Amino acid sequence: MRIMPIVIVVLAASASHAHDAPSGFKYAGYCCNGNNHTGDCQPIPSSSVRPRGNGYRLTLKPGEHRLATRLHVFSVPQSKAISSPDGLYHLCLFPDENTVRCFYAPPMGYLGTTLVCSLKVRDDGLGQDEAIAIATRNFN
Repeated sequence: MRIMPIVIVVLAASASHAHDAPSGFKYAGYCCNGNNHTGDCQPIPSSSVRPRGNGYRLTLKPGEHRLATRLHVFSVPQSKAISSPDGLYHLCLFPDENTVRCFYAPPMGYLGTTLVCSLKVRDDGLGQDEAIAIATRNFN
């Protein structure tokens, strides 16, 4: 009976440190320490992330995360990535800038790519119209 109140207090204390991502979802309590201004979780540019085999390679430059003061290269296995509710990459560094605590990523197939298709009809001058499909990939 005495164990139950202690467990509840510990869980409540760890959840109270988590803060919201800019898009509104709440980072997991285990991942985040601090608040929106001092927390160790935040979005990172998709240009810093490269999917590789069974995971990700993160090349983080100073300024791309509030805790990064120098260049970092991290490898994160796919099995350790947390699904990102907003489709962006988020990184939590703790206890210092050298340690990845949590990494949020969109599904591997998403990769921040937008495919735009359009159809253009071209008059060949001989009464035969020709349809041309144009596809453009945009990497965010």
